[in-house]
Amino acid sequence: MMKPVFFLFAIFFFFQTSAQRVITKKSTINSSLNEVIVDYFKNFSNAKGDTLSVMPNFVAFNSKISLPGALSCTIKKYALPDTYSWEAFLFETEDYVLASEQYKKFFQQLNNGRFTPDGTTPQFLKGKMDVPSEQRTFASSHLKFDAPANVSRLKNFMVDLELTYHLPDWQIRLYLYEKLPDDEIRPGTRSIR
Repeated sequence: MMKPVFFLFAIFFFFQTSAQRVITKKSTINSSLNEVIVDYFKNFSNAKGDTLSVMPNFVAFNSKISLPGALSCTIKKYALPDTYSWEAFLFETEDYVLASEQYKKFFQQLNNGRFTPDGTTPQFLKGKMDVPSEQRTFASSHLKFDAPANVSRLKNFMVDLELTYHLPDWQIRLYLYEKLPDDEIRPGTRSIR
C-alpha cells in the first residue's frame, strides 16, 4: 500500500516542479521590455498614456506597456536634452536577501538578452552586474547594446537595473534612457511645450 502512495506522490511532485519551471521561463521580462524598447525609438507613440505630472523641465506619463509583475511603469519627456526615459518599479520588500535574489534574476534575464530596437534586427544587451551588498544601500548595473558603431542612436542607449534601500524597503527599478555626450547637451533651460 505504501508503494502506490509514494509513487503517486512522486508523480505529483514531478508535475508540480515541472509546472514551476515553465512558469519561471514565461515570467521573463524580456518580451515585454522589447515592446518598450521598440516604442522608445518611436518616441513612445504607442506607450504614452495619461499625463501624471507636469514640471518645468519634464512631463511624466503613465506607460501603457508594462512588465510582468511591475508595480508601476512611467515615461518622462525631457525638455533639455529633448529626450525620453522610461522607468519600471519592479519589486519592493523589506527582506534584503529576497531583494538581492530578485535583482540578480532580473540581471540574468537582461544580460545577453536579445532585443530588436528597430523591430527586426536583433541586438544583444551586455553589461556587468554591480554585485549587491547589504552594507551598501545601492547597486546599479548598466547594460548597453552590443551594436555596430555605425548605429549611432543605439550606442547612447542605456538600460540600468538598480537595487536601492529606501527605509524600510529594498526597491528594484529598471531605467531606459539615452546618455548623450556632454557636447550634445546645450547649456540653458527650456520648458516643455
